[in-house]
Amino acid sequence: MLGCASTADFLPRGDDLAELRHLVTAQRSDRGGAVLPALVELDVSGCPVNRDVMDLVVPLAACKSLAKVAASNAHLSGDLLDLTDLAVEIDGKSHSSVTAPLAGALQVLDLSGNLIHQVTAVNAHSVLSLADNGQAVEMPHGTLRKALEDGVRLDLTNVALVDDSEAKELIAKGSLNITEIYDDSCQCEPQKALHSDQCVDCHDLKLDRGGIRRRYALQDCENPGSLATKAPPTLGHACLDPAEEQCNASANGSELGCALGYEGPLCAICADRYRSQGRRCKKCEEGYEAARWPLALAAATAAAGGCAFFVWWRSRTADVPAEAIPALWPLLLAQGPVLLQFLQLWGVLVALSKKSTGETTAQTWDQEYVQWLQLTAGGLRDALSLECEYGRNARLACAVLGPVLPLLLLAACAILEAVLRGRGVSVALQVLSLAFIGGASSCAGLLRCQELDGGGEPLGEEHAFRSLLPHLKCSEAPWVAAIGWGCAVGYGIFVPACMANSEESKEMSSRVQLAGAVAYCAVFFRGSVQIKSADGCLQLGTADNILSMALDNKADADLQRWQAVTRMLKERCIIEEAAPSDRCLAELA
Repeated sequence: MLGCASTADFLPRGDDLAELRHLVTAQRSDRGGAVLPALVELDVSGCPVNRDVMDLVVPLAACKSLAKVAASNAHLSGDLLDLTDLAVEIDGKSHSSVTAPLAGALQVLDLSGNLIHQVTAVNAHSVLSLADNGQAVEMPHGTLRKALEDGVRLDLTNVALVDDSEAKELIAKGSLNITEIYDDSCQCEPQKALHSDQCVDCHDLKLDRGGIRRRYALQDCENPGSLATKAPPTLGHACLDPAEEQCNASANGSELGCALGYEGPLCAICADRYRSQGRRCKKCEEGYEAARWPLALAAATAAAGGCAFFVWWRSRTADVPAEAIPALWPLLLAQGPVLLQFLQLWGVLVALSKKSTGETTAQTWDQEYVQWLQLTAGGLRDALSLECEYGRNARLACAVLGPVLPLLLLAACAILEAVLRGRGVSVALQVLSLAFIGGASSCAGLLRCQELDGGGEPLGEEHAFRSLLPHLKCSEAPWVAAIGWGCAVGYGIFVPACMANSEESKEMSSRVQLAGAVAYCAVFFRGSVQIKSADGCLQLGTADNILSMALDNKADADLQRWQAVTRMLKERCIIEEAAPSDRCLAELA
């Protein structure tokens, strides 16, 4: 190891160092060009080299055994170039890409406390220190990622990066961690710093503001409130609920104060490799596991129910009529859509109640899994964890398809109705029963703007963003508003207009109702019958108490006769209605 005192006669400085660099690179390494070829460790920390950093590194480029170079606070500047891609002149010939032997040997490179401008490559295989660099350091995109992949430890204490986008991305993913360092000097009053356990005036310390700050030099705490306990509050906006999870960034210091896994305005967006679960963001690996257990539970419940039903069906008594089971399934299937709509409305009301009350309770199953029953694109995204694979594109696509897809299905039903009369209306009713509530809710969400922060304070026009697309401001992307309002017209005007009863449908309904009443009278009454219409219902009664008589004991045969006559009269009404537009039915009529 060479210390500063022993290098006065060995290590050149200034222009002499540049001449040594030219001397070394102008010779072939196999002709004795290496300086100290057996050198293992070089320490020139604190020596005033006052040259470009490559003027120190290049003379050592041919050293095949040099494992550590320590040059902290050596007044080095300039750019740290890639040792595997050096432009040198050997034997009078210029070479644009040469790999130095030092590139494979160097393990530790300490350049802390200098004025390095750019780092094109890490060069060290174990540790690279740029701590307390006197100016912002420029690193090509991908340098930090490659260093982490190669297992190199980076010391970037008090280092400002010209382009910090890659660092923020790595921090958000958890690949790069920020270590908080306690600054003892800021315990003192403004204009003073801690020195030898005493607060000393910064002017008396004679700190060299224009030179290189030593790694552990005391800092000038000029502004009041340097202590965290006395720092004035910074104006900003409160995160949305659950704020304690989204904005608790004390452990990682991520961008905008968001916790790990959250990003965007008010920390409302899940970061890369995180998925939405309710109103929280879960790591994708955890999300996949969390998405499996409800499916497994549902499958197990269905299997257990099926087994119980099979056992009951095999052990049922002989006096149970065989027709009960076939008649039960149509009744259950008929009530299925109604039950589904109740659950869909429940999911909407749960979401609205939590937003209005500001509830921040722990994650419950109704916050996500009940939302799946709305059969929306957003529910499909959460159920299949599409954000893990497609990221922000999945959120954008599902936000747009949520309100649009049900309307497209209804348009397809209209085309089907034009080709196969009656079939399109039947399918459209099924689509409405399954997807209308979810589509209307998605449409409202697409149009909704987040205009208040978590504390109820207005965000203003410049910060308000769309609830389903937080990366878009309300004033941006007018095509989103166009899609939302177009779908709102469909859900609010077009669909209700199609479902409204026309005069013809009311007349047809009254004729069908009258047919049922006539059939009832024909089977169960004798003599004159009085029919009254009240509130859309037909009331039947005897016209003459003496001559008229209604059957009190209605046998099964009488009920079957009534159903048969009713069905015949209804079919007659339908044939007469369709006869003007159908030649075959016109002949039957």
